[in-house]
Amino acid sequence: MTEKQTVLLKIVLIAMVAGIVQQVLPWWSIAIAAFVVEQLGGKNRPAYSFYAGFYGIAVVWIPYMFYVDYKNSHILSHRICKLFSLPEYPILLMLLASIIGGSVAGLAALSGNYFKSFFTKNEVA
Repeated sequence: MTEKQTVLLKIVLIAMVAGIVQQVLPWWSIAIAAFVVEQLGGKNRPAYSFYAGFYGIAVVWIPYMFYVDYKNSHILSHRICKLFSLPEYPILLMLLASIIGGSVAGLAALSGNYFKSFFTKNEVA
């Protein structure tokens, strides 16, 4: 498998595992999912690990936030925008939340990559 195929596989696996795990655990369980997928996946560069974690969660969170926001007629997103003094654009709030979630998962996947490379011999991270 090439390195790009490995990254795409990790994105899909992180999205699937995080989507399932978030049904029963808090939001920060995405970090656990990204770390575990990175441990079980193939070896790749640290930057690719971060991208896999980031995009794996963005793929899950953005459509889910659109769905939830549509189902409640945009009431909650408008109230949160008012609470944090943001412009009343729900899409801005969704992008901000996906950046935060993606960063958490990306850093967890990066940690998983470094953790794996720490215990393997003679391999460059």
